[in-house]
Amino acid sequence: MRYREPDQELLARLQSHLRWLRSHGEEGERLSLQGADLGALRLAGLTLEHADLGNARLVGAQLAQSRLAGIRLFRADLSGARLMHADLSRANLIGACLHQAQLTGAILVSARLNLARLTGADLYDANLSGADLTRADLSGADLRKARLDGARLGEAKLDGALLEGVRGLTP
Repeated sequence: MRYREPDQELLARLQSHLRWLRSHGEEGERLSLQGADLGALRLAGLTLEHADLGNARLVGAQLAQSRLAGIRLFRADLSGARLMHADLSRANLIGACLHQAQLTGAILVSARLNLARLTGADLYDANLSGADLTRADLSGADLRKARLDGARLGEAKLDGALLEGVRGLTP
């Protein structure tokens, strides 16, 4: 896939967001890109903690090793996004589409993934401890060696999911 770099306006907004984070809201501005089309953008390794990307389109975005703790991705489309080793702790991914997303080694501790579509997602060795996966569709997902201690899986679809070596999955 060919990735595109963020434009100057987005880079400036990212810098303002970093100032906002570092100053605990005293300087800069919290990043809000609700409904924005950020597909195929190279955002790997960035700090987007507590940003609001609700309903954003991040199809195929490169977000590997990014710091996304507490991010709002409510109903965002992350189909095919690359989120390997990203920190999505406490992220709001309710109703998000993560079809074929690559989440190998991602940290999703206490993330809210209820109603999320994770069909065919790569969650190999991901940490989903305490995550809310209520009614999430994990059909065909690779959950091998994932940690699910304390995760809520009520009515989650696991048809065809790879579950070898999953830790913390209780019957």
